[in-house]
Amino acid sequence: MLYYFKGWVTQGTKNHDTFSKCLIEFKENNFDAVSWWTDYFWNAYANLFYKNKPETNNLNFLTEEFYEEEFFHIRPPGSKESEKTGYSTQSSLDILINEIVIMGFKTPDTSYLESFFHKDIQIKSLRYCGSAENRLKELIRSGFRINPLYFSMLEEFKEDQVEPVFVIIDDVYTTGTTTNLMAELIQEVCPSKIIVLTLTRNLRCTNSNVGLNNKIAGYK
Repeated sequence: MLYYFKGWVTQGTKNHDTFSKCLIEFKENNFDAVSWWTDYFWNAYANLFYKNKPETNNLNFLTEEFYEEEFFHIRPPGSKESEKTGYSTQSSLDILINEIVIMGFKTPDTSYLESFFHKDIQIKSLRYCGSAENRLKELIRSGFRINPLYFSMLEEFKEDQVEPVFVIIDDVYTTGTTTNLMAELIQEVCPSKIIVLTLTRNLRCTNSNVGLNNKIAGYK
């Protein structure tokens, strides 16, 4: 299940439009950009679930049982994160996810699992890999895998026949290669409900959406 909250139109330029500027500054941990995205994401995130509770549900996975399950938020490791270089706990995504958890989304059973995925080595940014196939090869080459520290938790869920909910949060969805691999690795260890939420989705630039990126309220 994939949701994204804003389309990022690929302009084919140096991305000087307002939206691209806001996104790039978020990725660079700019305080104003991180704050703006946290507020924007929280409102969209809460609306997605609260407006689709079982009594008014038009999303078939949102059942009463769904709201009673444990939610685990996770993110993909950055291209520069690895076993050798370490894993950040203060990246822009870390800050955003922690704020969502602190705000108390859903139930007290909501938590953030830091460094859920590991890599042996750094990789080049996947945007330079081109096709989804090449992106997957690069991830596999890096030794992309679940952090062994979480295996016992997953195995316990499987033994108890409990399907936890994993919410994968990322900034940009392009081909879905990384999030698909994350979902596959989790399902191999423990049957789970997996939701992918991204801040943006990379869309092709067309005559109909030129200028879309400049329509950003509350951010300059």
